[in-house]
Amino acid sequence: MCYNVREAGVIHEERIKMGWYFDPNRVTQAAAFLVNCSGSKRMQYLKLLKLLYFADRESLREKGYPITGDEAYAMDYGPVLTRVYDYIKCEIRAGAGVWSRCFRTIGYDIELVSDPGTGELSKYDRRILATIHETYKDRDGFDVSRLSHDFPEWTEMYKGENTSTPIPVDRTLAALGIEIQNLQEQIEKERSYFQYFGNIDNELDRQSGRVLSA
Repeated sequence: MCYNVREAGVIHEERIKMGWYFDPNRVTQAAAFLVNCSGSKRMQYLKLLKLLYFADRESLREKGYPITGDEAYAMDYGPVLTRVYDYIKCEIRAGAGVWSRCFRTIGYDIELVSDPGTGELSKYDRRILATIHETYKDRDGFDVSRLSHDFPEWTEMYKGENTSTPIPVDRTLAALGIEIQNLQEQIEKERSYFQYFGNIDNELDRQSGRVLSA
């Protein structure tokens, strides 16, 4: 079963450079939304990773902050969202419990076993995700992987076969033509938003005695 609440402390502990917050519930819902768009309960996890990155990149381009807040690494098959990839590999990591209640990994596919809903996604987020899925719906994971090799932030940071190098947010922003200094106000707004609702969630957890484990 998937719970539409944040895991205690995850938002504050899993903070991304540039001030982005990684919320396991939000990223799980974004992944589930993409899988549901396919009309199936399964998707190549390589394709899912790429579509989530493409959606983050488009959201950065349009409004200055990403959907998932995850940190990208330059790897052999293009940019990879590291926390999501760890969830797919069933690594023990903060927030993994939220993901594992909704998804299971079968070979090279990811299967949606319980729909988390879309409560953490805005109408804008859903539009971006739907547009990304529609654009690449007829391509497999290896096709979209090859397309991601054209991104300047990947070509700049990729160090060769079997390497894994962090892609600084400022490199992605530069590739999109975004001035970093113009983002500070938006980052502060996002930080305040997550702190406010994170405090509400923690208080509800305290009152109900509910504890969610990773």
